[in-house]
Amino acid sequence: MGTLLVGDALARAEAAGEPAVFVEGMPGYYPRFGFEPAIPLGFISPDPKIPDEALLIKRLPGYTPDIAGRIVYPAAFAALASSPSVLTARPFSRIARR
Repeated sequence: MGTLLVGDALARAEAAGEPAVFVEGMPGYYPRFGFEPAIPLGFISPDPKIPDEALLIKRLPGYTPDIAGRIVYPAAFAALASSPSVLTARPFSRIARR
């Protein structure tokens, strides 16, 4: 099921013209989908508690090397984070260009 969900999300992101997809996840799982460590490409974690190896990027056709910087979560996730009953995957709201 996870493989289908990740594949669908990647296809939708590419169809929407997104340059990249980020995950905060298991570095042993996501490389099978083409994800790689984001820190060496110039990205900064949105939270210092996230291990560097857990911040991963999948570069899509619109990706260019000038895309880098701090990852920022959408504001709505601050409200979700304060609710102990909500479990979420945290998408990233913007990508900066150098």
